[in-house]
Amino acid sequence: MPPELKQKLTFEQYLLTPYDGRRTEFVNGEIIEVAPPTGRHLDIVSDLGDLLKAYLRAHQPDWLVRSGAEIKIPNQNNSRNPDLLICTKAQWQIVRAQTKAEFLSDNPPLLTIEIVSPNSVEKDTQELIAEYAEAKVLEYWIVNPMTETVSVYALDGEVYSLMGEFAGEQTVHSQLLEHWSATAAEMLG
Repeated sequence: MPPELKQKLTFEQYLLTPYDGRRTEFVNGEIIEVAPPTGRHLDIVSDLGDLLKAYLRAHQPDWLVRSGAEIKIPNQNNSRNPDLLICTKAQWQIVRAQTKAEFLSDNPPLLTIEIVSPNSVEKDTQELIAEYAEAKVLEYWIVNPMTETVSVYALDGEVYSLMGEFAGEQTVHSQLLEHWSATAAEMLG
């Protein structure tokens, strides 16, 4: 079928679509394939996930770090899959009970993290800032290996405000993770 005749899916139809093992996101009513990550991208996801798990064990034992779960963007036919997210254990129990690991509009995660790849710069640094704010995610971190920076955005009403852009040995500050003490260099591996 030509692309212009391809039928768009509703979000409900998307939720019923079986998982086929591909890395995808649901955007504007279509399931789109996402390019595979680089080795450095995977290293950052793994190492940062470990840092976050250690932090949560010490400071927020009722919170979890997860990857692979999706977030429904309200008022859009979009569902995004951040590299990492933080949620409460209670939120995760709601997600676990569903057909797909999906944070719905009434249950947004607390924090999302994207590691920028060369093919996702615009999406990670522009599109997702608006979409995660619309989903009411309290904080959004952009970890950018190309610029060697970590940007932290905090929800301020309906939009995000940039709390800071951190590089090198600067400690990354977060409103949500009050005792976070990792530097940008540590987060970038």
